[in-house]
Amino acid sequence: MRRTILIAILMVLSVLCSSCTGFSPVTEDLMQPPKLTAEQKALDDALRESVTQDFTLKYPKSGNFRSAYVYYNLDDDEEEEALAFYSIGLSSTARVALLDRKDGTWRAVNALAGASQEVEFVAFAHISDKEQEDVIIGWSSEEESEKQLELYTCTDGKLERLLFRDSAGKTDFNYYDSYLINDMDKNGLDDIFLFSRDERNRLESSWIKQLSYDSSSNVVRLYSEHPLSDSISEFVGVTAGRINERRQGIFIDELLYGDQLATEVFSLDKQGLLTPVISYGTRGDENVSSLYEMTLRDVSSDGKDISKEAVCTDINGDTIIEIPTSRLLPGYKKQKDSEALYLTEYKQLKNDNLERVLATVINRAGGYRVNFPEEWIDEVTVFAQPETSEWRFIEYNASREDPFSDLSGELLRIRVVSKKGYQDKFLEKYTELDTRGMFTYYAYIPEKVNSSLSIGAYQLSNQNPNRIFTLL
Repeated sequence: MRRTILIAILMVLSVLCSSCTGFSPVTEDLMQPPKLTAEQKALDDALRESVTQDFTLKYPKSGNFRSAYVYYNLDDDEEEEALAFYSIGLSSTARVALLDRKDGTWRAVNALAGASQEVEFVAFAHISDKEQEDVIIGWSSEEESEKQLELYTCTDGKLERLLFRDSAGKTDFNYYDSYLINDMDKNGLDDIFLFSRDERNRLESSWIKQLSYDSSSNVVRLYSEHPLSDSISEFVGVTAGRINERRQGIFIDELLYGDQLATEVFSLDKQGLLTPVISYGTRGDENVSSLYEMTLRDVSSDGKDISKEAVCTDINGDTIIEIPTSRLLPGYKKQKDSEALYLTEYKQLKNDNLERVLATVINRAGGYRVNFPEEWIDEVTVFAQPETSEWRFIEYNASREDPFSDLSGELLRIRVVSKKGYQDKFLEKYTELDTRGMFTYYAYIPEKVNSSLSIGAYQLSNQNPNRIFTLL
């Protein structure tokens, strides 16, 4: 018996050790770079002829362009050029080279050193010219602890830097954590907005910076900047869109130390400079809270995996960006209770106030949300029933010590059923709402509800344009 066990152990070890090189904990040893296409091989040959040393291709980590060779028309000549990203020998600094094709043959035109070791992203936008697009590259350190943005343009067939530099050839305003490219003033040229937690040389630690093109000197300069909250641990959402029918804005969702979210919004003033929307001040004899204070809300996920429903978005399709705020549903008292459920209210900025346009409860684990009719707000609460994968909506009774024990005021149930799970045979009184993948969503409306808050089947019907049930 012992001999049999020993043989089995030796066989397992022989399989595990069959690799010639053995296990390597180094990522580069475990991952093979993508194979080059024939076209990329031609570019690779041209680059090797130019560099004449061993080099390593660098692949952008994010964005729409993930190849070490990126094709794009940079000089508006109806022919695509190519950008190549690589590092030479033992050098840790990444480089970008411009390659052009003449008479069917690729050749390297020129190359520039990047700002750091890795390529974070590559993008293209009309920064300096309404007809010709420029190159935006995010560079990052290997551990991604520091990111810098650089701009390039193709001039007379060569790649040139666009960012302003001092007499020593340096720039210090291009560090970022998040970025946004947008033509805020609708002049045909894109501006770049950087959001950074920069503690190098300033009292304030977080900033929004506006980078714009200066045609008089043919460079992109730091045009304006504004400090942000000094409690930001992470930028979880940045988006540009309409504040109202006439005004554009930048919406910044910030995760704060202490697991709270807040939103700051900026627009451009008549001089094209960044200005905050609803900053702290006075209006007559009344103190006016800042938008930051008005949008403070708790994070139910302990700051991890912030969902898209928790950040600014156009929730109702009216092309205006709404700001989400949240508060505990009636009956829940502990802010940090893992079982507490929240009412999320999406609000629009109107006359320096936030006005609600939608109130909803969001079941992220279940993959759906239920919009509250106006009369439900502050009058209806929800509790989860994990054993049946249900959320139960009941009329809130504040007179009871345990408001969730009174099911006589139940108005609605939503159940999620998995095809791989237990097939519940007691669904005859339930109505199927939707199906996605292996999950089917059902609703149950009690037959006899003596309440002004009761709803009908039409409010859940997919024929209703104002249906209260929506898949996430």
